[in-house]
Amino acid sequence: SYNRDQFLNHPVAYNLYMPKYIDFIKHENEFQSSYEVQLYLGSHYLFKGKVQKAVPYYERALNLSKNDQEKQRAEAGLNKCRELLGLAPKDP
Repeated sequence: SYNRDQFLNHPVAYNLYMPKYIDFIKHENEFQSSYEVQLYLGSHYLFKGKVQKAVPYYERALNLSKNDQEKQRAEAGLNKCRELLGLAPKDP
């Protein structure tokens, strides 16, 4: 869809706090290799208070990161989840 393509091409321009992209949730297997979608889903579940559900998405985003900026964003989300779960953050 147009919105999905725009998100994938310009993820920073979209507000990651709003669950606008239900397509990603309904068809998440199609997006297993997309850093942007994995980070989005991690953020979506974190902000909905489903911290444990957010962790695997942030872990996948971290594994898919292509540069330091992407890695830092995924690590920040993962560390926030770990903090909320009462676990120590991982060292960089």
